Amino acid sequence: MNPLRLPLGHRGVSAENELSMLLEDYGSKMRQIERTMTLIEELAKQIPWYEKMIEIKGVCLMVAAGLLAEVGDISRFNHPKLIQKLSGLSLK
Repeated sequence: MNPLRLPLGHRGVSAENELSMLLEDYGSKMRQIERTMTLIEELAKQIPWYEKMIEIKGVCLMVAAGLLAEVGDISRFNHPKLIQKLSGLSLK
């Protein structure tokens, strides 16, 4: 039985080997992403306002970390409208 419908013979062995290498690469990349996300979370927790930001519905780690990385210290803004202006938004 050949569930992947790989050709038999040398081509089949080659295809199976390539698939195996691709799956190993995928696993490696997923572990790298997991380590990177853990590092981002550890660093984000050191930033003032991070914990408050993730309490907002729809704001996750990546949104909060990205916003803080882009905006910097949000305490330098006297009003939320200034942050909106920085981002180019005109919310009404």
